[in-house]
Amino acid sequence: MDKREIEKRLLDHVDPNRRSFVRQILGRAALVAPLIAMFSINSLIAPEEARAQSPCPVDDTGYAGPSVFQASFKDPTHTTHANGVATFVITANPPGTFSVKKAQVDYSILLAPGTTLDYASVLLYFEEVDLVANGVIDKSNLHSACNFGEFLDGLDSEGSAIVVYVVVQGAHYTLTGTIKSVPPSIITLGP
Repeated sequence: MDKREIEKRLLDHVDPNRRSFVRQILGRAALVAPLIAMFSINSLIAPEEARAQSPCPVDDTGYAGPSVFQASFKDPTHTTHANGVATFVITANPPGTFSVKKAQVDYSILLAPGTTLDYASVLLYFEEVDLVANGVIDKSNLHSACNFGEFLDGLDSEGSAIVVYVVVQGAHYTLTGTIKSVPPSIITLGP
């Protein structure tokens, strides 16, 4: 994926009122050095004290919201009529344990006949999670084990999206869609 594609994906998830500011940050190399020079306050703590602290910067407060989400996706350029639907269901594993630490997201991707799945991913809060046709998303799929609660909150935001790369009669297409909750499904998960 080239730099322009990454910037485009990033800007798609930024509030329209802030896009010009983010473009300025991405476009200026002069701002990169100060960002790289920043350090964590934990680096000033003795190693044994740092290990005793929680690895997550913020304690998880839990999740309360919809438990079922869907995304209808299609080709935004309308060069193909290939489309599909992805369904995401928040569950507890094992059943009956209602905590974010034990939660997982079961998902499935359905495609139009004659369409082959090449690659898919969910994009939210600058997190990209790779998908196969059917599977499970839990904290092991994320870059940081600390942010699964944020991932669940991100599913519940209207800014979450799915990108599906498909093959139709030998041609490659990119299909996109917004992930939305399916009412009236509600789940409450504690920390």
